Amino acid sequence: MRLQLTQHGVLLLATQLRLDGTFVHQLVRTGTALPCRTLETVQLSVAQEPKAVNLTLRHRSSMHSISIPRTSLREVMQTAQQWIEGALNGELEAAA
Repeated sequence: MRLQLTQHGVLLLATQLRLDGTFVHQLVRTGTALPCRTLETVQLSVAQEPKAVNLTLRHRSSMHSISIPRTSLREVMQTAQQWIEGALNGELEAAA
């Protein structure tokens, strides 16, 4: 079972990565036999810097952060989505 951003969340993320603020996202747990997917709620803070986008992700008692260099919006989006899903699936270390 893996947590993934919803399609709606991916669409919102494109706009949110251009703004400063804190946003709430719902993630779905895929790979379950249940007819309805389990939802998890996370908080994503976005801070704009001249050469990077800084992200902080909070889920339950975990906190993760990353600074993504400004390239194309598509590359920033892909990096952010992979990072969010990787952090929530235990593929990254939590921030100290």
